[in-house]
Amino acid sequence: VDLGLPDMDGGDVILAVKDKQRYAETPVFVFSGLPESYEVKKMLASGADGILSKECTDADIVNFLKKIK
Repeated sequence: VDLGLPDMDGGDVILAVKDKQRYAETPVFVFSGLPESYEVKKMLASGADGILSKECTDADIVNFLKKIK
């Protein structure tokens, strides 16, 4: 989930996904250029399972994906 979605806030997307019983256990990750921002912390509080910085390397992405259940 990114912060800059056209129709709704990323935190609202996370809450909507996690609110649906069918998707409640689906991992949701924030992909952001501002991983320490207030908005990203708000998304974590909304139920995001982790953060990946846009400045990451290919190896970072692979390692990150390996952590997903």
